[in-house]
Amino acid sequence: MAGVLVDQRPMDFEAFLRSRFQNAKNFCSAVPEFVGNSTPEKYSNWAAAGDVDVAIVRSPMGIA
Repeated sequence: MAGVLVDQRPMDFEAFLRSRFQNAKNFCSAVPEFVGNSTPEKYSNWAAAGDVDVAIVRSPMGIA
């Protein structure tokens, strides 16, 4: 696991994500600023979340 701190929102957040995580296919977003391929609600069993490549979540520091 790794994290990327985005302290200033890029002009094109989707383009930023796609360039930063070039091999990612499933972006799971828990924030309204970015619509991913899936949301946390899709995973009632967290073991099924193994297909998530990138999770976009809000943290006390911003969006991680």
